[in-house]
Amino acid sequence: MRGRRRGVPMAALTRTLCLTVLIAFGADIVSAQTATGGIRGFAKDDTGGVLAGVTVEASSPARIGAAAVEVTDAQGLYGFENLPPGEYTVVYSLQGFTSVRRQGLRVEVGRTIQVDVELKVGNVEQSITVTGESPVVDALHAGVTSNFNKDWLQSVPTARQSYFDVVTYAPSVKINQVPNDSRFVIFGSSSDQNSFQYEGVEISAVSNGGVWDFPSPDMMQEVEVKAVGVSAEYANFQGGVVNIVLKSGGNQFHGIESLYWIPPKWVGNNTPSEQFPYHVDYSYQATGELGGPIVKDRIWFYAAAPWGKSQSSGVGVDPAFARGGHSTKPFAKTTFRIGQHDAGDFTWDDNIFCCAATASRTQPIETQTIEHGHNPVLAGHYTHTFGSATLFELKGGGIYIRDNFTPFTDDFTTPGRSDSGTGFSLVNAMNASRQAHNRTTIDASLARSASDVIKGSHDFKGGIQDVYATQQTNTLTFQNVSYSDLRGAKDQATFKDPAVTGGRIRQIGAYLQDNWTVNGRLTLNLGVRYDHTAGDIQSMSSLTTLVGIDKTFPSASSDVTYPGIPDLIKFNNVSPRLGMTVRLDRSGQTVFKTNYARLYGKLATSMFSSRALGNTPSDTERYNPITGKYDIPVSIVNNQTNFAIDPSLRNQYTDQFFVGIERQIMADTGLDASFVIKKEGDFIRLTDAGGTYAPVVFNDVFRGVTTPLTVYNRISPSSASLFEVVNRGDFSQDFKAFFVQVNKRFSNAWQSQASYTWQSSQAYATGTVTGSTQQDFASLSSTAGFGRTPNDLINAYGPTPTNSTNSVKLSTTYRAPLDLLIGARYSYESGRPFGRLITARLNQGNVVILAEPRGVYAMPAVNDLQIRIDKDFRLPNRHDVRLSLDMFNIFDTGTVLTVLNNSTQQGDAAFAQTNTVVRPRTFTIGLRYQF
Repeated sequence: MRGRRRGVPMAALTRTLCLTVLIAFGADIVSAQTATGGIRGFAKDDTGGVLAGVTVEASSPARIGAAAVEVTDAQGLYGFENLPPGEYTVVYSLQGFTSVRRQGLRVEVGRTIQVDVELKVGNVEQSITVTGESPVVDALHAGVTSNFNKDWLQSVPTARQSYFDVVTYAPSVKINQVPNDSRFVIFGSSSDQNSFQYEGVEISAVSNGGVWDFPSPDMMQEVEVKAVGVSAEYANFQGGVVNIVLKSGGNQFHGIESLYWIPPKWVGNNTPSEQFPYHVDYSYQATGELGGPIVKDRIWFYAAAPWGKSQSSGVGVDPAFARGGHSTKPFAKTTFRIGQHDAGDFTWDDNIFCCAATASRTQPIETQTIEHGHNPVLAGHYTHTFGSATLFELKGGGIYIRDNFTPFTDDFTTPGRSDSGTGFSLVNAMNASRQAHNRTTIDASLARSASDVIKGSHDFKGGIQDVYATQQTNTLTFQNVSYSDLRGAKDQATFKDPAVTGGRIRQIGAYLQDNWTVNGRLTLNLGVRYDHTAGDIQSMSSLTTLVGIDKTFPSASSDVTYPGIPDLIKFNNVSPRLGMTVRLDRSGQTVFKTNYARLYGKLATSMFSSRALGNTPSDTERYNPITGKYDIPVSIVNNQTNFAIDPSLRNQYTDQFFVGIERQIMADTGLDASFVIKKEGDFIRLTDAGGTYAPVVFNDVFRGVTTPLTVYNRISPSSASLFEVVNRGDFSQDFKAFFVQVNKRFSNAWQSQASYTWQSSQAYATGTVTGSTQQDFASLSSTAGFGRTPNDLINAYGPTPTNSTNSVKLSTTYRAPLDLLIGARYSYESGRPFGRLITARLNQGNVVILAEPRGVYAMPAVNDLQIRIDKDFRLPNRHDVRLSLDMFNIFDTGTVLTVLNNSTQQGDAAFAQTNTVVRPRTFTIGLRYQF
């Protein structure tokens, strides 16, 4: 467990508790909604008069222990802000008035529904029961969330690749068009600038800020996507927050055994002209789940054991060279309540996987690097209530990654070889590596409701968050060299000794939030947070064991310990969050919302880890036909002299402006229309602060037309270059989006979610359309990273690579007679822009340049229809069996997703040759037994 910090959790906890106590004495401070939701409303009599002192009780099978109890204040306002997602019954009672019982109120994570009540004069023992009317409008929070609850997750077709295709059904969420990708572009921001959480605990990768754990869909209770109008509790993102609520046990035992299978003969062929269409050899998944009470109303448990195995090959790849993979994803959660005041939960899961390799037209299987390892995740919560109005919460956990990236061939000695002229990989992988990440977060807060401050009712919350994260990567280049040919001829060799890179991130943040209900119409969301973030490099050892499929290999021939580098990066950021909601009608069914937020970026170690003293120099030499050796110098890159971090580096930020309307248009159905503007600044990118570049004219010849293009030739020696991580003031980004969402909760046998989004996303970005890092700028080094030379900026500003101007997303479920459940999902995205790349041979080597900007060419629009049919068979004693059929790409379309867009490599005729297409029509058969 190299790189783990000893004693840090206790130190962090001490600091956390101290500040929390100070907050407790400083103010009346409502609880977190990172894993819960809420219900609030006003109690009045039948004349419209305010009713103070009404006792309100909320109960649900989803909530452990007795009912939650609140009392309305002087405004007649009550609020529950710590309710696990589920269906609730709320009872209102006051001496001299008839009690009211509201049933079927659905609580979703991150949302607080408005449930007002009218009590009539009468006997308190008399009761009025109201059912079938579940409000959906959130009048408390000036923002927008997209929630995919249990009903949705269990009834619409999904690819069962974790939660990735779920998140893309939220408005303005894009994803790179590569299989099983998890790099979401949310509201136009870089894919490295999202926050991924399990019940409010951050689990993002330390190196690049992205997804690393791929949880089983069978462990998920609800998925929340939050990007607009976030409170001061949230930090370290410019895009959005993806939060997974995990399943819990209950007072009754429940179990599920499920099996899923893709029959190979049922896979369509949407590329009939190809010699090798998409092919599935096998695909199996199985999960066992069990949950229930250990002690009723006191201790619950839930556990799952998902397993999967699959093997497939993409278009243009001989199935004989496919390589399968397998995974096991154990999961366990306990929930407890100790008396009336103390409750909590603890979660553990792991993702143990191995060996899947996906070849492509340009990368044969024998040149692939495979990933295998495991990444346990821990998350825990503890809450204590003081009286009826104050809640203390302590939560923490993190992700702990141990992954290997090794050659498919298990060959750790043969140097890798590629061809820059054709874009093909030729021999073996280029290197092997082992990564170790540790991210631990501890968060403590106090929340309190108060009605004696200034005016109205206040929901105060204050907290402190402590983050400690480390990352280390040991890399071996086979025989310390890799080769690059040029259209079949020997061209260049890059020599590099074994290397070790990594970094450490420490952060402490504090926040205050006041959701101030001024009166029955107006609520203000007033928040501010402060974050101190530090990045440095810890001491590291060059020697570890690289674990291949069937063999192990040392990462270096000898062990060298490299000292760390302190105080590389320091950020001190203050983030205001200001919002307002206005109820436009007495019923509260129409709410106007507006919000402003300053969002600071997430620091990832890959932004500075190349500075590590263990990052050995790389020497690129051109082939000399006279000597038969690679001995003509091209460049020498020494990260100790050629890479630096600006000591005055500032954190990048986003200013987000939002205005919208949310309305309940009928029972269980809400609509929101929103407009969002985002402006980003202080972009953390690269520049060559030491190199000198001279403009030269390069004649770009394409399809018989010669176009002079100004490119930049390095005229200084490579040793003079200083690739520095800086704030690029010459960059800009402009994002605007308008979207409409309609959400019909499940009632009267059906549910539906629909959205339309128009967006314009303009920014500086790369020209590639074949990889998964089109809008990922976290990786900055002396050999890679956007902005490092003037050539990166040629034609670089324009519509972003994942920008689809218009998109429509629809999902629906209908429970038909005969215990049939029919679900469907449809999505449309207008074509994404791309440009034309060329490769120019300059003094600094072969340089890829965007000869024609993104938007000159466009991908075809994507239409995707998926259908699911379930048939339930009821058995005695509440047992049942479900047979399901998921159908993907119903019309077997062959829509192009990515192309090869380098005209130097592909030539005139083959430019924009199809690289990947949507997967053909596929069927998944499922069998589930449940009790």
